[in-house]
Amino acid sequence: MEPSKKPLNVLIRQMNAYISITLKNGMEYRGTMVHCDGYMNIILEGASEHYNGQLLAHYGQVLVRGNNILFISLNVTPQKRENLKPATNSSGSNQQTKQLNEKNSST
Repeated sequence: MEPSKKPLNVLIRQMNAYISITLKNGMEYRGTMVHCDGYMNIILEGASEHYNGQLLAHYGQVLVRGNNILFISLNVTPQKRENLKPATNSSGSNQQTKQLNEKNSST
């Protein structure tokens, strides 16, 4: 494989681009990639956390460990922050966080 097509080289060329990272547990992080190392540990700036397509939280900076990554989507269009609202059930609690807590406690 020619060096320019190796996965790490393709990823590094996307530095300062808005990307989406899906983890093995189904969690998704979206933000601007500001750093990537040889283990594909990635730092996202202005990151948001999503699960099942629903916004869970906004973060300033997030470190995503490379061995947890299922896949990375490049050329993602950033969504406006004001258009992203956390999904809540009728009692106002965060339904996705509750689902994740239940999933994690059963394992």
